[in-house]
Amino acid sequence: MTNSQKGDVMRIATLGIDLPDKRVFNIPFKSEYSLLDYGVIIFDTSKVFLEYNTGPHYSVYMDHSKYMGYRNLDSDDSVHILEDRERRIKEMIELVNIGKTLIVFCPIPDKCYIDTGQREHSGTGRSRTQITLVTDINISSFLPEKVQSETTKSRGEEIVFNGDDIFHSFWNKIKNIVCYKAYFNSSVGKPFLFIKGTKKPVGTWLTFEKGNIVFIPHLAEEHDFNKLTDYKNAVSTFISAIIDLVNNLKTLTGEYSLPEWTSIYFLPGEKELCDKIHKEKSRLRKILDSINNKKKQRDNIRQYKLLLCGKGVALKKQVISVLNEIGLKAKEGTEGRDDVVIRYRGKIGVGEVKGKSKSAAEKDAAQLEKWVSEYYSENEIKAKGFLIVNAFCETPLDKRKKPAFPNQMLPYCKNRAHCLVTTVQLLNILLEIKRNPQKRSGIITHLFKTTGIYKDYDNHEDYLDIPQSLDYSEAKTNV
Repeated sequence: MTNSQKGDVMRIATLGIDLPDKRVFNIPFKSEYSLLDYGVIIFDTSKVFLEYNTGPHYSVYMDHSKYMGYRNLDSDDSVHILEDRERRIKEMIELVNIGKTLIVFCPIPDKCYIDTGQREHSGTGRSRTQITLVTDINISSFLPEKVQSETTKSRGEEIVFNGDDIFHSFWNKIKNIVCYKAYFNSSVGKPFLFIKGTKKPVGTWLTFEKGNIVFIPHLAEEHDFNKLTDYKNAVSTFISAIIDLVNNLKTLTGEYSLPEWTSIYFLPGEKELCDKIHKEKSRLRKILDSINNKKKQRDNIRQYKLLLCGKGVALKKQVISVLNEIGLKAKEGTEGRDDVVIRYRGKIGVGEVKGKSKSAAEKDAAQLEKWVSEYYSENEIKAKGFLIVNAFCETPLDKRKKPAFPNQMLPYCKNRAHCLVTTVQLLNILLEIKRNPQKRSGIITHLFKTTGIYKDYDNHEDYLDIPQSLDYSEAKTNV
């Protein structure tokens, strides 16, 4: 019989840590599962950064997973971690304000670096490099502002109790299965645990409107025990101590949770309701999993919209991806350059990708010609130049009335046999090939033969679904 079937005496979840106990539901920090379904949350901040991916940031640094000795997140997860942090903090604040309890292992000072989305360039010519600008975020910022406090990394087991009696029994139950991995630099809340012989707190208690936040030393980890069963027994002892502590804290506000032993006795109609609740929760879990899978599929599709609104590195990466889907072999050029190298059945092309708030300009074509010349000097092969531009990228498609490639730049481009194509056209081409794969070869051949503006597949209304009665503000509510 599961905890849910026994009556949901006290719902406990961990955040950022997995504990092997049937009474606990383990929630990854980055997941969409809400904390508000639970009466107690046990939060280990030390595991948060490990849930996010590191990766190349298009910088001069060789080890992309580290910067200044700290974890360096990729561009996508740099955005996600900030969104997740804001969401989780709001949940924590609401959780304790409505009378629930947040247990936090004393935070070990840590930080990671995230991509700001800004880029700088250094050098010229072949030595020109693109550098990603990063900034750091501290683990302390993943807690509500009221309880954010500086800590110092320090490990030990000599801890003494000196605090409110309500924590004395709790401490006696856990003192042999915890250790401190950091201490607070100053007094926070009502400290009740200290490093022996000092005034350095490693456990403290803060009250909110109706609930509590309790900082405690870290639970010993599996590798600290000789046997797995010893570790599981320690976890069981820890969770039982947490339940008793929370019940004791609730007596201060007049709230109370039934002891666990009462869950084996059922009043008339109680068990039937518990079974129905359990079934409904199982259905809800399946629905949430289905929604998450569909969201991932939706987000993968939405990546193509970078061809409509993107610029910079994000646009270039998406262009390369789409060129490969179309049937070309595309990749970034030589390290330190911004060009794209395109191959198809013995043909070679070099592309310059630009996202611009206005139209393309002759200087963009001049940059493309520079890449073409450098490719020739390095390989002795004359490559076809492709100027791929997302013009007016900050303007909705139906309001882009001016040409993406103005007349004054056309003589320069035609004299050098450049093909001028917009990223909107690239998206339309991809969608057309998905509809009619037999057109692939002809479309690609036409692209390589085009000198000047590529004039096909330029109407987005032929490929994008645009509800006539929906404005931009209404569309946002339907996602």
